[in-house]
Amino acid sequence: MDRERLRGLPWGRYAWYAGIGVALLVVLAAVAQLVGMLPHWQNPFAQRETDRSQPVLLEKIQDLSRYEAATGNFQVVIDLQKDAAFIPDSILGERTLFVAAGTVDAYVDFSGLKKGAIKASEKTHTATVRLPHARLEKVNLNHKRSYVTSSTATRTSSGSCTCSPRRRSRPRPSGAG
Repeated sequence: MDRERLRGLPWGRYAWYAGIGVALLVVLAAVAQLVGMLPHWQNPFAQRETDRSQPVLLEKIQDLSRYEAATGNFQVVIDLQKDAAFIPDSILGERTLFVAAGTVDAYVDFSGLKKGAIKASEKTHTATVRLPHARLEKVNLNHKRSYVTSSTATRTSSGSCTCSPRRRSRPRPSGAG
């Protein structure tokens, strides 16, 4: 039937709108299938894998005496000057600027826990642990990131005076042009 004949029927107009609606739904479903918004219908009998494992539960800690809490990266500029009283720096003196870079680890020592440090509550099903204060490990100097930025030295070992600033730039990483 053509469009004019359908309009003449009492249900024709609704049939026309219903047909357009069904066509739009089919187009939208096809686009959604292509985009991946709908489940795949290629193989309804395909195998599926479902992981029903539970999260890990810590049951017991044995022989834990130290907890490494954090690592800090630090950089400091050291400005060191050596000179003598009543003698000008141009005759006898030395000044060095050194940029030191390194890391420091922070840790908590559990071997110092006292007997009453752990308190458990049956009522709230919680445990409270009173930890000792954190401590800092020795500084680890990173030799690759540390460098002398300038050094000026003057010595009078045999009556001669040398006043020459030496400047070394920061070492370049390997592969830099």
